[in-house]
Amino acid sequence: MEKKLSEMSLEELWKLFPIYLTEHQPYWKEWYTDEENFLKNRVPKIERINHIGSTAIRSICAKPIIDIKKMCFDLQSPMREKLKRSRFQSTEASDS
Repeated sequence: MEKKLSEMSLEELWKLFPIYLTEHQPYWKEWYTDEENFLKNRVPKIERINHIGSTAIRSICAKPIIDIKKMCFDLQSPMREKLKRSRFQSTEASDS
């Protein structure tokens, strides 16, 4: 019987889901630009969008995953749902 993920140790999880770091790649900036344009064309109320995370820093190794921070104000529920169905994850800032 196989273990559930929630029952596995970190060592077991790292064997299943290894994290690979790589030297900085110049095309990461292009990946970000492509995603920025994709979002700007689909989310009309983006106030600010930035390339964040390790791939945005040229002097360090990174996982080849582009992290993007977008700020939207008054984003209505249908657009939020559309983003959730796409490849993006969204979080909301708290009012506190």
